Amino acid sequence: MPQPAELQKHFGWGEIVVRGDDLGWTSLESGALRIERFLTEADDIRNDLDTWAAWLEQQENNPYRLKLMQHVISTRQLLTLQSESDSLGQEIARLLALCTDGVYQVDGQGFFASDGSLMAAEN
Repeated sequence: MPQPAELQKHFGWGEIVVRGDDLGWTSLESGALRIERFLTEADDIRNDLDTWAAWLEQQENNPYRLKLMQHVISTRQLLTLQSESDSLGQEIARLLALCTDGVYQVDGQGFFASDGSLMAAEN
């Protein structure tokens, strides 16, 4: 789990507002940036993950299909990000994916590896 202070230092953010519970941080905000953290053990996100896994299953010609399906099915935390800047948002998403050994999804674009390479394009 990336720690808010590490993200703050890495990106040079000023003041951040961090909210959390006994399972760790649940959201952080810095200016127009907002990151929320959901856990499959505590939050009701399994249906959303199953929907993405079903979509990936239909991508029969995609060489990453099975790897991505397994990744989505075994997801333990989901981070959502809202930013005014698409480039900053994707830079943060790449870092979060790298820190968590994950992937990231951009609405209207698809799934990306932590190095920024496209793994499954949305049609």
